[in-house]
Amino acid sequence: MKKFIPSVKTLKQTLSVQTHSHDYSRIMEFIIENVKDMKGVTWSKDKHDNFYMTKGRIKPSESYPCVVAHHDTVHKVVKGEYRIHTSSGWLYAFDHNDMKQCGTGGDDLVGVWCALELLKHHDVIKIAL
Repeated sequence: MKKFIPSVKTLKQTLSVQTHSHDYSRIMEFIIENVKDMKGVTWSKDKHDNFYMTKGRIKPSESYPCVVAHHDTVHKVVKGEYRIHTSSGWLYAFDHNDMKQCGTGGDDLVGVWCALELLKHHDVIKIAL
């Protein structure tokens, strides 16, 4: 198996997509954009906006590894200029209009990022978001 090196660039891109409880259309678009052209990946979305992705096939006697995360966060959506920054290896979010640090959406956009990175890396996997 090839060595797994997750992309920090993709982490920053994922954290740059703001979401909140019942306000997660932007992250849904981001997820679709990231999986729609992935080779061997099938995906669907149910009426509750849960995403299900499958890559690869297994034998009837086997089970898929599965990664589960949620795509909303507790942080309010920043209406101003929201950007993710890096300092000394740490990521943080900043609202440049109000000149205030704000939440990154790490709960659980990091889970979305992990799921998408693992989907790219593994030949056989299921994802539920």
